[in-house]
Order: sequence, then structure tokens, then C-alpha cells
Amino acid sequence: MLLSLCLFLAASVAASGMESFTMQSPLGTEVEFLAPSLEPGQIILARIKAASGVKKVLIHFLDRTYDLEPAGEGGETFAFIGLDLGLKPGTHDFDITFFRKDGQTELLEKEFSFPAKEFPVKKLWVKERYVTPPPEVRARIDWEAELLQSIYGIVTAQWLGDGKFILPHNGEMAANFGKKNL
Repeated sequence: MLLSLCLFLAASVAASGMESFTMQSPLGTEVEFLAPSLEPGQIILARIKAASGVKKVLIHFLDRTYDLEPAGEGGETFAFIGLDLGLKPGTHDFDITFFRKDGQTELLEKEFSFPAKEFPVKKLWVKERYVTPPPEVRARIDWEAELLQSIYGIVTAQWLGDGKFILPHNGEMAANFGKKNL
């Protein structure tokens, strides 16, 4: 499934003129970045292309660190880096650290410029009782929030999918991403 997804993204980049660039460490490790465009609301696919002698690669962008560990023979090593709708325009650094099996560490820094982007806004009106929960359910809400935070905080070094990617429905795809609901 992972290979299919990565091949699909790579083919999309080649066919649609997406942005693609590769950074190479002094010792030859290559990290490729693919994106439809470098602007808020998009996603970047970062993957290790040439990883001989590499133990792992860390990419630090804004307040997150993405861990790329070689997936073994024939495996694809990648991370998806989301560009939040609220990403401030201007230049932001990607700090890349290469950890080699021989103990050496290499550092690269790449600055990217991101433009401002406006998104459609949809204002929602709901009754106050749906916004402010009653005090008797506060403990349950706090517990569920903590549970979700621990679940979403789990990062795995390998893709856990199995089989081919299956579309969730056969109908027409609609762009629902990139709308602000207030």
C-alpha cells in the first residue's frame, strides 16, 4: 500500500508539474520533497532516496519533528508534512539531521518561502447548549481529550497500512479541505 501511495504521488508530481526538489548531504544521502505547491493547506511528501549508511533522518519544521528511518530492503521511507491553513507567510526553515551508522551526524538547513493564502470561511450558528457543556460532563470531556491527545501523539517509524489503497467511495471527489468553519 505504501509503495502504491508513494508511486501515485510521484506520478502525480511528474504529470501535473508539482514542485519537487532534492537535498543531498555531504556524504551523499538524498531527501526528496514533493508537493502540489508550497502554500498553506498543502501537504509535502518527504522521502529518503539514497540512504546508504544512514541510521535515520530527522526533519524539523516549525514545532514538529518528522522521523524517517530506512524501511529496509525495498521499503520506502517517507513522512507527510502538512502545511497548516494558519501557516504564517514568509520564510520558514527545514532543519534536516542525518544520523549515520558510523556515528557521524550531518546537518542541512533549507529555507522555504510560503505565500499568504485566503481560504473560504463558513460561519456556523449553534445553540449555546451545544457550545458550553454542562458541568456534570466536564470530567468525561477532559478524560476523552487526554485519551485523544495520547492517541494522536503516537508516531510510528513504519507505515502500518496493508494492501492497496481503496477509495472511501465511488462517487465524485469534492475538495472539502481548506475551508474555515467558524
